[in-house]
Amino acid sequence: MGKTKTTKYKGYQIILQIFHNHAHTNEAKLQLALAEIPYLRVKLSSFAHTFDSSLFPDIERVGGDGETFMEVRRRILNDREVKIKKQLEKIKTQREFLRRSETRNALPIIAVVGYTNCGKTTLIKSLTNDSRLQPEDKLFATLDSFRSTLEEINIADLVIHIRDISHPDTEAQKETVLKTLQELNLPKKLLESIVEVRNKIDLLQDNIPSEDTDAVHISATEGAGLPTLLETVEQRLFENTGHEVTLIRVPNGGQEYSWLLREAAIRDAIADPKDANFLILETVISSGNLAKFIHNFGDLTVSIESLTE
Repeated sequence: MGKTKTTKYKGYQIILQIFHNHAHTNEAKLQLALAEIPYLRVKLSSFAHTFDSSLFPDIERVGGDGETFMEVRRRILNDREVKIKKQLEKIKTQREFLRRSETRNALPIIAVVGYTNCGKTTLIKSLTNDSRLQPEDKLFATLDSFRSTLEEINIADLVIHIRDISHPDTEAQKETVLKTLQELNLPKKLLESIVEVRNKIDLLQDNIPSEDTDAVHISATEGAGLPTLLETVEQRLFENTGHEVTLIRVPNGGQEYSWLLREAAIRDAIADPKDANFLILETVISSGNLAKFIHNFGDLTVSIESLTE
């Protein structure tokens, strides 16, 4: 094996070790085991070229049907590969079932993507106030599974592409991310509605760029631009999912209220100024779930005009 090829596989081994350190779920570990097999085949092939069977005549034929030592090793690797692929396919099938399950909450799902250290975790933390999320300045900080993790974007209703606009290679990073998304065969609507977020404007030496594109300029650490981002995300979500903001008048503590808590998002609730036994709910709900609600409980939607009469 030449020096260049040896260096290549040393690099591959280092990458596998990085994934080893960050693979926690069963699926991630299976993906890693599958990725190791080509490397093991190369190692076995290298060993075969240097192995002198004349020095070890007792192990030249070790299989029950006369297989050589090398043939047994190759068969074991092939069998392992088939077994791992079957296990991963089973997990994928189970995940697809959960995606299609009617028990899945109908709330919109947002995928946040971006190049390493662009500020994904910081943005999510800023928007959710979740102190459990801790940004880390290292590669694969949030790795759990690799290809299967990317495939989860397929169930998203909207994609936020966050960029480190202060990075000297920001344009190249953008192209890399977009190319990866295109290779995942995402729905056309999802690709065309990506919200581009230009992060870290606080690190720019010059003035903040003018809003000459649909991109939203923010500083996730300082909170600048986040209200504008939230408005943009809400608008795109409504367009992509068919959700709408609807006022619904329900009995206080009734089953109607419980149903909406499960199947929709309640943004605000106020007592009905005409009857305190009822609540006016500002609800974000899909057209499909609104139709189900009306079928189950009748048309309880109200307008702002009717409340002020």
